[in-house]
Amino acid sequence: MTPTEATGISVEDDETLWNLTRLMVELFGDELTAIGADTAAFLQGYSSLQFPVRMALYANGKISSRFQIIKIRQKSLAAGAFDPPAGYQTLTLLGIIQQGIRGNP
Repeated sequence: MTPTEATGISVEDDETLWNLTRLMVELFGDELTAIGADTAAFLQGYSSLQFPVRMALYANGKISSRFQIIKIRQKSLAAGAFDPPAGYQTLTLLGIIQQGIRGNP
């Protein structure tokens, strides 16, 4: 683990990253646990003061994937870089379920 300050990542970006990580574990924790991932240990293993530079994810007691940051660089992005694409629709969870039940793509 590397202290966040050493990575050059802003506090706001770091908080956003970990909030998204926690959300993904919250949303898909059951599915991840079903394939053997230890989500509790994952969330307990990191704090907002550290940033993982190398990590191994385990499923059923075996390494299922590895992640390593090779380079971090600061880069300016266009103002609309994260805007949704044209035609993007927001759906509620109920709407997604209803589409699935009706068989709509």
